Amino acid sequence: MSNKKKPAPAKKETLGVYLRRLRKERGWSQAEVGVRLATVLHTDTVADATICRYEAGNRMPHFRTLRGLETLFELTDFELIRYLG
Repeated sequence: MSNKKKPAPAKKETLGVYLRRLRKERGWSQAEVGVRLATVLHTDTVADATICRYEAGNRMPHFRTLRGLETLFELTDFELIRYLG
């Protein structure tokens, strides 16, 4: 796990905007996030369209997927949960 301090989310930042920011900070495409997330979740695939929907706020990830995203982006436990409203 990295010792780098994670930037605090901007005021009133949505889950989708936060996920997009995390992805872009790493220089990853939505397809790359899908492949990496599938590996973390031990599943065959996570479509880039799914990542796009998460970022656009058109779809909310399931709890297991949120936990996988936290692992992928090296976030603390339940860090993404605060975005669920």
